Amino acid sequence: IGANRDAQVAVAAVEHTARHIGQNAHSVIFGRDRGNVVDYGHLDLVLGRHAPAEVWPRVASFLSDELA
Repeated sequence: IGANRDAQVAVAAVEHTARHIGQNAHSVIFGRDRGNVVDYGHLDLVLGRHAPAEVWPRVASFLSDELA
């Protein structure tokens, strides 16, 4: 996962990594330009005000699918 306003890990780096992990890997980027309520920075994905509603469910769903 990545954040559109992440100053530490650019969206391009997240997408590049996903392409090279494997054929089933894909990136998920959070931010207003991706339909979210706010733009996200590096820590906002975990600690941001809207993370529990927008980010955490996507992560939980991914983990649930991977562990099933």
